Amino acid sequence: MIRTVVADDHYLVREGTRRLLEMSGEVTVVGAVGDADELMDAVRRLGPEVVITDIRMPGWQWRQGFEGIDAAHRIRAAHPGVGVVVLSQFADALFAFELFKHGTEGYAYLLKDRVGDLDELLGAIRAVASGVLAYLGPEPS
Repeated sequence: MIRTVVADDHYLVREGTRRLLEMSGEVTVVGAVGDADELMDAVRRLGPEVVITDIRMPGWQWRQGFEGIDAAHRIRAAHPGVGVVVLSQFADALFAFELFKHGTEGYAYLLKDRVGDLDELLGAIRAVASGVLAYLGPEPS
C-alpha cells in the first residue's frame, strides 16, 4: 500500500479522489487537506510516500496560481523520497515547465480530466513513488 496525502481546496474533488484511491486497494490515504500550508504540515507529520496536490490552492506565502507547484518543490526539497503528483485543469505547457524546471525525478503533472481514469492516476502514483518521472499531461508545444 502506498501512503498518500491528497490536497485540494474543493471538498468534493478531494474526497472523491480519496475514495477512488482507497477503493483501488493499492493506496492508503493518510491525510486529506484543503490548502498548501496544511499540506506541508501533513507531509511533515504523516510521512507519506506520495502527495497528490491541486495546482491552485489557498496559502498565505505562495505564488498566486502556482501554490501546488511551489508546495511540490518545497516537499521534494525537504523530503526527497516523497513523490508528488500535481493535478491541473490547465493544458498549458507553462505549468508543466514550471513544475519540472529543477528536474523531473519524483514529479508528475496530470490533467484533472484524467483523474477519473483510475489506471492513469495509479500509474502516476506508482511512478513518482519509485522516483521516476510520470508526465501524463499535455504534450509540450
